[in-house]
Amino acid sequence: MFACSESYSAQISTLREIQNLDALSLMPFITPQPVVEEAQMVNVELSGITSLKSNRKLMTRGSRLLISTVIIAMLSFLYIPEYSYISEKVFANVFTVSPNIPAPVTYASEENPENYESNLTAPLEEKILPEVILTSEVAEPKIPTKVTLVKAVSFNVPSGSVALTFDDGPSIYTKEIVNILNTYNVGGTFFFVGTQVRKFPEAVKYVDANGFSIGNHSMTHANLPQLSATDQQYELHQTNQFIQQIINKPVLLFRPPYGSRDDNLNALVANSNMRMVLWNNDPEDWNTRDSQKILHYIMNSKSTGSIILLHESKETLKALPLIIQFLQKQQLEISSLI
Repeated sequence: MFACSESYSAQISTLREIQNLDALSLMPFITPQPVVEEAQMVNVELSGITSLKSNRKLMTRGSRLLISTVIIAMLSFLYIPEYSYISEKVFANVFTVSPNIPAPVTYASEENPENYESNLTAPLEEKILPEVILTSEVAEPKIPTKVTLVKAVSFNVPSGSVALTFDDGPSIYTKEIVNILNTYNVGGTFFFVGTQVRKFPEAVKYVDANGFSIGNHSMTHANLPQLSATDQQYELHQTNQFIQQIINKPVLLFRPPYGSRDDNLNALVANSNMRMVLWNNDPEDWNTRDSQKILHYIMNSKSTGSIILLHESKETLKALPLIIQFLQKQQLEISSLI
């Protein structure tokens, strides 16, 4: 600020309100100058000296532009204090006002399985990954563990382990199940029916080539105690023959359809150097045919030491990724049976 007369201050304030150059002509304290496009020059000869006089003051477009530029510069100088104040306020707001951040998406976890309505392919829980430190060492993938069954009839596995078993294959879902198990680097055991083995021999090869265990689930999925001893032997041995011709390995595991057995069948399996595998965790996926119910059952049952009975189906395939995620979160080894 500097001292000035009241009239000068009033003129300065008026200039501040100007929005364009055309408004200058309306200011009472600025005398408009006429513009002469073509000067009329008069030649006057005085005392032998020739001189040129203009009969009017000349103002070319260039001089008008020069004056306008000077006025604009003056206005800009006058506006600097106000502009600085406004800029300070604007930028202060930009950097002090909290942005509108959307609320994070949460997922239902095993603590509230009854409210679990998430997409079945989504993770059980959103996690923030730690910062990754790159090194020259490459971590080798974890090899799925295997549990060797020593009892003639097994219903469970040691505590800390869990076994996922799949009945009634091979089928159109076999390879997809194998791919999911590989994705999570976990074990699995498949119990094949002889008639299905003849339909999907390539699926049998695929399971074996990926290192998963294959067991016998009878030839026709019959209720074996209702059959004669001869028919029981056929159901067991014929299926073994079909599988062994494909994988060139002996079949060591047997699961009777429906879990139904009698003394004759027990002796037949033992004399064939095979071990019978039953279960202690049955989500009844064959009955519910609902991926969410399958998942909820497993989430609400004791998992450690369990042999989980599953079947090759579309709904089981949908639930399988989340089943594996849940079991891994319990720090359980998902093992193959041998």
